[in-house]
Amino acid sequence: MRRVVASSASTSPLLDVMNTVNKKNQQRLNDLIGINLQTDQQLVVHGRWTRCKVETMILVDVHARDVFDVMVKKKVWGCFDEFNRIDLEVISVVAQQVGVVFESIKADKKQLQFTDGQIINLNKEVGYFITMNPDYAGRQELPENLKSLFRGVTMMVPDRQIIMKVKLTGAGYRENAILGKKLNVLYKLCEEQLSKQPHYDLGLCNILAVLLTAGGSKRDDLTASEHMLLMRTLRDMNLSKFVAEDVPLFLSLIEDLFPSDGVDGAVVKCHLDREHEHRHGR
Repeated sequence: MRRVVASSASTSPLLDVMNTVNKKNQQRLNDLIGINLQTDQQLVVHGRWTRCKVETMILVDVHARDVFDVMVKKKVWGCFDEFNRIDLEVISVVAQQVGVVFESIKADKKQLQFTDGQIINLNKEVGYFITMNPDYAGRQELPENLKSLFRGVTMMVPDRQIIMKVKLTGAGYRENAILGKKLNVLYKLCEEQLSKQPHYDLGLCNILAVLLTAGGSKRDDLTASEHMLLMRTLRDMNLSKFVAEDVPLFLSLIEDLFPSDGVDGAVVKCHLDREHEHRHGR
């Protein structure tokens, strides 16, 4: 990659390019603000654009320099968690901003001109880190210009059964060991046997949400069967997410893992039959 060294002359080609970029950034910000001032009905014409996305992009444009200003001045290390959950348009803006900082560090500069035209003092010990879950539904693929700025580090998969056991223990479940094992087996079987759908989430986010709800169910009824409480939570929080052909398989897995020795088998079977009939419109 060729390095462009800025001339001290005010008419340098680099300064002209930066001024052009700054004008484009300012125009984009003005356009976003104009869109956000429209009513919800008017925003429909923008298709997939929503007010939340627009406000996020405005926040990045307006607040980004403040964040980067503090980081590059104070040699702060910053970690941007779940970075690829951001919309692609916003990621592209951040990539441009991070690129300006890194290029200035490579050029051994003491100051840099940010994308909005402001001059910022630069401490070269600043560090940027991002975390991402590439296999989750709804995550964005990072643009190549951003990937080239970072070095990938692969992390090990956590032991989900230990996490489940600890969370159940904290929620007051006395049978936390066996229930944690059943929960782990259920999610593994679901990952292996259910169809692959882009909206399915069988990872830690879903598991922690189930465990949080299971804890609330336990507090609401301290005398109820813990097997029944967890089974109901798993069933109620996951059924609506599955496509029709996966519902019978999921229900049969629950029946296998939570047999009648832990719950009222007749009641569970009756409920599962009604769910199955409702799903198939019979």
